[in-house]
Amino acid sequence: TDYVKNAREQAESFGARIIQAIITSVDKVKDDFILHFRNGEVKTKTLCLATGAEHRKLGIEGEKKFEGRGVSYCATCDGPFFRNKKIIVVGGGDSACDEANYLSTLSDDVTLIHRKGQFRAQKAVANRVLNNPKIKCVFNTTVQEIKGDMKVTSIVTKNTVTGELSEIPADGAHTISGNAANI
Repeated sequence: TDYVKNAREQAESFGARIIQAIITSVDKVKDDFILHFRNGEVKTKTLCLATGAEHRKLGIEGEKKFEGRGVSYCATCDGPFFRNKKIIVVGGGDSACDEANYLSTLSDDVTLIHRKGQFRAQKAVANRVLNNPKIKCVFNTTVQEIKGDMKVTSIVTKNTVTGELSEIPADGAHTISGNAANI
């Protein structure tokens, strides 16, 4: 992509040397790192590891089927597609609370569903959600299924205390990394 090309060119303009290789091991010798790969090694004072990330998925019926058709994995990337829509966020940690707050800037209809009776998020982060009039919090509830035809239209939830099933209308399902998912 253009972004990657531009980033590479900028790094090289500052003297960075870019090597694409599979690192087989790394040694720390005094103040240096030695990176070993199949065809040689590189010695450096600084090492930045970018190992990537994997989105945490709910693993429920309909999630894979509606990826890109209501199910997404980045609120800041895909949130604008859900502007003024019914958005459901699933999780109780910092990521879920932060993303629910962000999504509430795009929609007045955000529901945050958490499987436990209280958030795991830091108190200040959780309080921002609890005090946000655009976010409805639903505790002791899990998401069982994502439904729709060509796109997401609703989710099925289960109360973890009573076992009661409910269906909630939703325009999109948004799953985020960490211990959270947005729908």
